[in-house]
Amino acid sequence: MKGMLEMVRAHKVAEVFEALYNAALNDDEARAVLLAVLRSTCSMYLLQEHEDMMRRVAHEGCALMQYVWGRYLYIVRGDSSTKEEAKTMLQDAAAAGVADARSCLSCWWRDGESGIVDYEKYVSEQERAIAEGSQLALQLRMEAMIYGYAGVKRDPRAAFDELERYIDEAERVNGYMDPRFYLYLAHAAKETGRETLSGSLYQKAFDEGVPEACLPLLLVTACDSEGKVIDKSAFDDIVTRGMERNYGEAFVYHMFSVSEDDYAAMSPEAQRKTTEEMTAMMTEAARLGEPLGAYMMAENHYYGSFGFEQDKEKAWAWYSVAAMQRLGLAYWTMSLMIAAHDAPRNYDMEFMHECELRALRYGCDDALDNVVIAYSQGYLKDYAEEIDKYYAPIFDAEEEDRHHNGEDNPDDDEDFPYDDDDCPDDDGRFDPYV
Repeated sequence: MKGMLEMVRAHKVAEVFEALYNAALNDDEARAVLLAVLRSTCSMYLLQEHEDMMRRVAHEGCALMQYVWGRYLYIVRGDSSTKEEAKTMLQDAAAAGVADARSCLSCWWRDGESGIVDYEKYVSEQERAIAEGSQLALQLRMEAMIYGYAGVKRDPRAAFDELERYIDEAERVNGYMDPRFYLYLAHAAKETGRETLSGSLYQKAFDEGVPEACLPLLLVTACDSEGKVIDKSAFDDIVTRGMERNYGEAFVYHMFSVSEDDYAAMSPEAQRKTTEEMTAMMTEAARLGEPLGAYMMAENHYYGSFGFEQDKEKAWAWYSVAAMQRLGLAYWTMSLMIAAHDAPRNYDMEFMHECELRALRYGCDDALDNVVIAYSQGYLKDYAEEIDKYYAPIFDAEEEDRHHNGEDNPDDDEDFPYDDDDCPDDDGRFDPYV
């Protein structure tokens, strides 16, 4: 198993999958390692060469492969044509005792995959999955506590304490522990002001093969509080090692070593090579499941920056890829393109507001006012229960605060939310650190 853990640390997902799948059917440690590797979104994208085998074995009735195939369809495919198959596979796996499958299924309620969002159902199903032994569900609960979402109250200190106890116990037992728990402990440490500790924990998670540790490690190790690179040597080292391990985030953030001023000062030949390199890096990031790769391709095409052809149809296509990868910002930007008449088709207002709703579901809080105001104007009636229960109360509380502070309400502007000035990223660039 020692050699296998080295492969895990190197994020050789396809090789780990090939080596552990059969053993994981009967060996608890092999199963724990395989499930831990597959909890990363990026890891699922590295299984594309095994599609035919996963489909075949899942349909033969193997519960573990039903989970893997269902999760793969949900994350990598993510479209309406595969949604029902993904759900069926996960339901069958959960019924057969694969606890992570139940956790994955609960996300249908969190993300509105069944039509509307139901946070209470999401939380109750996650708690059920935790009781059945799902480490994925426990990690998602910790994340919700750290940041406060999906109806869970923000309490990073309580999350830190619980994670610390969990990790201490796991290390005493001396069995295999999913290193993603170090990632969540790092998040909790950062949110409670323990910057130095968070940095060492992000480093630990990064070294143990956790792709999602790449960006926060860059931010705490090589950047200032505004996200600007201040230690280029450390930045380059992390990014290079991340790319070697196929961490999607590393391919995106490699690009931020070049500013627009740097690009403008280059020779035409150097500009051409830089544009080609950016295209390759961002495309590879998107292939690895990192939505910012597709989003940045879209931004460059929208604005014609860094030598990219200004083409709003191509921008829309790349924003759509990022949206399929569940980036709320991408849905938000698509809604703004429709409002500014920049979309390649004449999408109707209902579709525009549905983009805003999806943006809000996937964490883009900028869409809150638009969603609630559109609902008050007669749109989004199919989502009345969701909006009345989760979004309208937040809007009303914020409106009351604005009134108390003497600020204008967002709907005082007769053009809101369709102001032509509301184009994507008015400063012409996407700031990845905000």
